[in-house]
Amino acid sequence: MEERLINYENQIENLIYERTNFLEEIEKNKSSSIQTFDNEKQTDDKLLKVNSKLKRVLQTFKDKIHRIVTEKPDLFTNIGEETTERFDHIIATVEYQAVQIDLLETEREQLEKQLRNKIQELQNSFDAYRNQMQNESSIKSQQLVSTTPPTDDISRSNIENYEKQIHQLQQKLSQNDDERTLLRERLNEVELEFRKTLDDRATTTNMYEEQLQSLIQERDALVQQHVLELTEDQHEIEKLQEELAQLKQPSSIKHNEMPSDDE
Repeated sequence: MEERLINYENQIENLIYERTNFLEEIEKNKSSSIQTFDNEKQTDDKLLKVNSKLKRVLQTFKDKIHRIVTEKPDLFTNIGEETTERFDHIIATVEYQAVQIDLLETEREQLEKQLRNKIQELQNSFDAYRNQMQNESSIKSQQLVSTTPPTDDISRSNIENYEKQIHQLQQKLSQNDDERTLLRERLNEVELEFRKTLDDRATTTNMYEEQLQSLIQERDALVQQHVLELTEDQHEIEKLQEELAQLKQPSSIKHNEMPSDDE
């Protein structure tokens, strides 16, 4: 009888010990659950910060496009207020400007070539005409010398006639010089106009390209950072879930192995 009492006392002590351990394990699990909850809350906070940063960058992106619309409203006629629609329109405008610059450059080269050919033709005509006049003047002078009698019987009317012809030739030469000068001035004006147009278009195109490149880089960097942070957060969540599952598993096993009151 005494042995049975001692045995019962030992069983009671063991049950009390197991109960104490079980309560301690429950407290640990509660603490781990609270820590897991805190970790999950930290993860949610990180996601909220990432989303907030994403919204700020997108808002900056929209503000830059809105500034372009405000500065160049004539470029966005009949374009909606959606950011993506305006962004697509900016890209299309830059591509169109590039095509127009190429066309203007080709047109300028063709016009310069035509003007150079015209100037060369006038120069050739002028040289030929000047040579012809010089030859005619030389021939007439020789004829005049050969036909002049030693007694200086040349009439004043003939002298005046020659002087008149020489004056007319000089006027024609002067007119040709004036025409050539005007053509050169016109060529310079056309070249300046084309260069100014090209510079203006190049400046506008460069501005659009720089703004577009800046927006694209900001978008790519943001997306890459967002993906990396989401991946890290996902790994952290999975790790915490695995740790929580491991903590729950031993507690469940011990609970099933604990002897009942009937025993």
